[in-house]
Amino acid sequence: MVSQNSGDIQPDINEEAPAGAVYRRVDSRGVVVLRHETEIGEGPDAKIVYYSVYHHLGIISEKAKKLGSQIYRKELIGCPGRVGGQPGIHMEIFCSEKNLKKIIGRASDELDYKNKNGRKNIVYGDVHFYIPATIKSYSFQNDIPPLNKATPSSGGEVIGVDLFLTMQFKKGQVELHSRIKSGDEYLKVEPLNNKKKSMSAHGNSMAHYEFSYHDYEYDMYLLARELQKLHSTNSCSSIYELLKFGRVINSENEADLSVDVPHWHLVTLPNKSQKWINLHHLDIKIFSDGDFPPWMGWKFIDGSKDETSQCTNKIILNVLNDGKGELSMEKIAGRLGDDFVKHKFSKMICKLRSEWNDKTIMKMESWRTKKSNLNPQPIPESEYNGNFKSDAVKLCFWQDLLNRNNSIIPSGCLCGHKINPEEVISKKYKGSDGNLNAAGKKLAVNIDIENGEIDRSVRAYEPLLEDNLYYFNPAAFIEHFSKNMWFSNHELAQAIPRIYYSYNGDSEGKGAVNYSTALFRAAHVLNKKNAFNKMVRKYGFSEKIRLTHLLSQELTEMFMASTVEEIGGGHQQSRNGVLFWPQPAMEYYQAFYGRGHMQLTWPDNYAKYGDYRSKRVLPDNTVGNYVDTRITMSSTHYWVNPKDEEKATKKKAIPKQWYPRYDPAKLVDDAYSSADSGGWYWISKIVSSHSGEINISRHADLSLDSSSVGSVSVFVNGGGNGYFDRQGFSIYVKNFFLDEKLNEKSIKKDIARPTKKGQITKSVSVDFTPQRKK
Repeated sequence: MVSQNSGDIQPDINEEAPAGAVYRRVDSRGVVVLRHETEIGEGPDAKIVYYSVYHHLGIISEKAKKLGSQIYRKELIGCPGRVGGQPGIHMEIFCSEKNLKKIIGRASDELDYKNKNGRKNIVYGDVHFYIPATIKSYSFQNDIPPLNKATPSSGGEVIGVDLFLTMQFKKGQVELHSRIKSGDEYLKVEPLNNKKKSMSAHGNSMAHYEFSYHDYEYDMYLLARELQKLHSTNSCSSIYELLKFGRVINSENEADLSVDVPHWHLVTLPNKSQKWINLHHLDIKIFSDGDFPPWMGWKFIDGSKDETSQCTNKIILNVLNDGKGELSMEKIAGRLGDDFVKHKFSKMICKLRSEWNDKTIMKMESWRTKKSNLNPQPIPESEYNGNFKSDAVKLCFWQDLLNRNNSIIPSGCLCGHKINPEEVISKKYKGSDGNLNAAGKKLAVNIDIENGEIDRSVRAYEPLLEDNLYYFNPAAFIEHFSKNMWFSNHELAQAIPRIYYSYNGDSEGKGAVNYSTALFRAAHVLNKKNAFNKMVRKYGFSEKIRLTHLLSQELTEMFMASTVEEIGGGHQQSRNGVLFWPQPAMEYYQAFYGRGHMQLTWPDNYAKYGDYRSKRVLPDNTVGNYVDTRITMSSTHYWVNPKDEEKATKKKAIPKQWYPRYDPAKLVDDAYSSADSGGWYWISKIVSSHSGEINISRHADLSLDSSSVGSVSVFVNGGGNGYFDRQGFSIYVKNFFLDEKLNEKSIKKDIARPTKKGQITKSVSVDFTPQRKK
């Protein structure tokens, strides 16, 4: 919080104004300005600063009254006051020019969509394609595209007009929307006959796949596998990114694609017919919502040279007037209620100076004293320089904001908070003499590494303000960035519960994680090298319900985000001098114990993930030395649980040799693979033994009730291990991610787990104590 004025409730009417005065209103004067520091993608250019203003508050919360206070998501800052005699507030969102370039990728109206692709480091929301007029479209028998060909040997017609295509994934489906440019406008083209609606559902599974738009997103992994079979030198994982983003965006971690891998879609053409276009073409340029493409309505308005606050911009006036007669107050009021006009205005990014400057406000508002169609009842000069000036100046905050923001409050107030080693290094990392043991020394080094990264990160934030600002429509800005699920490590740390509960049999355990520990785990384990963010983006977890499901599972699988290895490492443990296997079937999987975000277990899963990523990314271990010495050049291992295999096949299970495949330790040592393997497991998991359907998101998308959480838990873990822990985490994470009012009290909720003999019910505890730095 960087600026705040009195939050005293003001009367609606100035009782001291002379009888008959034109200006008699008094607005609530409470104002809070928040400076937001966050990340929207990878690298320094994705670390942004913007400001939100909450004006005309009747009451300001005690915390928000303190200059420099850190305000967290969903915390109370105040209550609405009165604006023009009505309850409400005035809200603004703005940024500097430097941050505008980071937020939208440019500082002008021009997006060079004809010559280069959009940003790769900042990708979120819908995917957009610029398709030049020279690209060919095709018709195919039964409307089934040839997956083995990028360019059919014959046929095809050039589309003739530049096309702007939007690809939107929504709860397992994909929607495609076409637009053409007409003058300065982009017009949506609707098909005369939508062929997709008449396409049959094939009931695709691992055993059988036919191209279908039914459940396209849910089955995208199957489509990627089919394409990889036909283009075997390419990585299935890279093909999946092609289908998801129109290109490979994780270039540092994924193999390049050859141009002959097609990306066919049925596209509505300018003549309203529908034909197939291969979107994997060098002349087609690809963008995301993160590029703020103009065909989605985003437009610059330069009002920085206006001498008064009364709008004189021709673009805005033309939208309001609609080219019919003179503009009047009545016409403006009517047009502002029109959905088309509201949409137009919501996508305008306006370059302006703050109106809340006590040095310029009287000049900027001077138009109010002059009679016109847009000001039929002017304020007399005496009132303008009296009551109006008195109220206007009291509402100003710009000079205070400029001074406090640029001189007093440093950047990185939250994002610059470092990990305190004393809060992370517990007794188990020290010897009897109080000095660090080997594990403690390693932990201390890793903390230093992450604190160094925090130092570098803070320097990328540019909070300084200047007179010219860029304003966004607050509602449109919030809606737009709700599609962006890229988290800074400080933000992700807040999703790790401070107080958590675990359940084993009839017992309930309780633990605590302080902020420094949560921050270290977020930075060094859960989101190391942005691996969690990349996995969330790639596998469609940008929907908050899916994301809540995912994180609820990972908090359990990764033991409160503390490790990417199964505790015990697949070894027997001792209890009262007797050795035992701590997990079911561990005696069979041993060296192929759980690794990665979803704790991949069994050689079968490791092998399938290796095939998915390809030998170009996870090459064979030709030397034959493995981190886990139970794996050798000649050792054999059960691919799956032998009991399950023998029951299904009626044959004795035979262990197989793993060598020369990649080292499973790659899922521990390589942060990207560790997280990505979890996303792969999620989308490739068979969720119906009857139909063969895949993808856990089919169940996650249904709801966040205990039944859906339970189903997802069984698909992830295969049984009841951690079932009630996951239920509790889902309730905690939901409180953090979703938009309902913040729950700050601890609760107990009865959760039932179905079993073969009925059900087991437990009272699950959830502590909503927020994860905050001291």
